[in-house]
Amino acid sequence: EEEAFELGAVFRDLQLLLREQAITRHTAVHIGEDYVPITLIGDRTALTHALLELIQNGIIAVNSHDKGEVCLSAWQETDRVCIQVKDNGPGFAPDRLEGFNVSSESTEASLQGIGLAVVSSIVQKLRGEFSLNNRPEGGACATLILPRTT
Repeated sequence: EEEAFELGAVFRDLQLLLREQAITRHTAVHIGEDYVPITLIGDRTALTHALLELIQNGIIAVNSHDKGEVCLSAWQETDRVCIQVKDNGPGFAPDRLEGFNVSSESTEASLQGIGLAVVSSIVQKLRGEFSLNNRPEGGACATLILPRTT
């Protein structure tokens, strides 16, 4: 459902939703917001779901690290909003970066693939762009670029 909403409110919701999972998996989840409040018009629930999927994937990916971290950040440009989820896990396998291959196996890795397909579908419905990259320093980065009115 289309509505005007503050991205910061979505970030606060995510912090509450993820608190227990982050503690259980010994992962630091850093959720920040640009200093200027960011208002979007679009489907808040769908965006929350997409970001939740990405952060949960990051938490799963860094679970084996002593100092696992997942960071969510956002900033606005003239006519769009950029949102990134980064982690310090092992990064994406090369085949994952080529079209978000989804496996029928029921492992955490395949669930991540399904989650990425869901995120991609949500971002398309929000008229945005979605990309995945491996960070040069290690870890993964998912970027959503949304129009100011999603």
